[in-house]
Amino acid sequence: MTSRSLPTPEALRRILAYDADTGKLSWLVDHSSRAKAGQVAGSFDPSRGYTRVVIGGTRMAAHRVAWAIHNGAWPLMQIDHIDGDGANNAIKNLRIATASQNQQNRAASSSSRSGIVGVSWDSTQGGRAAVITVHGKVKRLGVYASKESAARAYRIEKARLHLFHPTPVERSITSARGRV
Repeated sequence: MTSRSLPTPEALRRILAYDADTGKLSWLVDHSSRAKAGQVAGSFDPSRGYTRVVIGGTRMAAHRVAWAIHNGAWPLMQIDHIDGDGANNAIKNLRIATASQNQQNRAASSSSRSGIVGVSWDSTQGGRAAVITVHGKVKRLGVYASKESAARAYRIEKARLHLFHPTPVERSITSARGRV
């Protein structure tokens, strides 16, 4: 889909209401025989993991529509759901991101034995390895006695790289020690 086929943010504001606190879009006007004024706009697409809205025959990601309505311009990069929940389109949960940053919020692979992103078993050293991939390059963060320690190292490195929003505890650890 090209930017020419997208409605302007002003046109979106004439047909959709966006609640920045809840992230919900709703129709301001009757849009079709099924989409009536006042109804929630869009539906969750489980295959994509986020809500989609159809306007004028064009299917769009609701988080991109929300961004356009709220900010008055279509995003030029990807939009990341900070909490990883593709259905949470509250503006405080959306941020501009590179593809690499956007991938950092993914869930652990179904084949992961640890069940934690960035943590695996290192049989040569007999511990849990913390590993992060940034811009296609793998960076080893160390080997730890527990998967919780390895996961903490991974989260702190993500915070250092500005790839996610750290918790207050992680911020204090990072600033007190530099790196863990």
